[in-house]
Amino acid sequence: MPESWWGYVQRISGNAPHKDIAAAAGIDPSRVTGWKQGDRPKAENAAAFARAYGREPVEALVAAGYLGADEVSGAIEIHAPISDLGTAELLDELRRRFDNWQQAEGWPTGWGNGSQELPRSSGRDERPRMRRGKDSD
Repeated sequence: MPESWWGYVQRISGNAPHKDIAAAAGIDPSRVTGWKQGDRPKAENAAAFARAYGREPVEALVAAGYLGADEVSGAIEIHAPISDLGTAELLDELRRRFDNWQQAEGWPTGWGNGSQELPRSSGRDERPRMRRGKDSD
């Protein structure tokens, strides 16, 4: 027998109190109470719950009965334009990429000497200078 929506919520949230689940997902606590009583969540609330607990929204849509597990058997990637990302999402993506890069390649020679600090600027403008006109020598 498949897990109920409420069973999924309790398992993913670690049996968190209703008000904590609601606050994390950004929904009204009465919705969470309704879930416990057997109400099916709105799809957007199921997705918000999943995101709040670091899960894939499609997983929650399956748990809520909107999709069958057989409909999402493979990995799903949807790419949105980077301009559509909010600041927090962009920073999370940068952090993820930086962590992956650091684990794969380590710090470049001279960067931090083990302290993982970025190199300091010399204080002078190191950009190439452009000259105007042919007689500006």
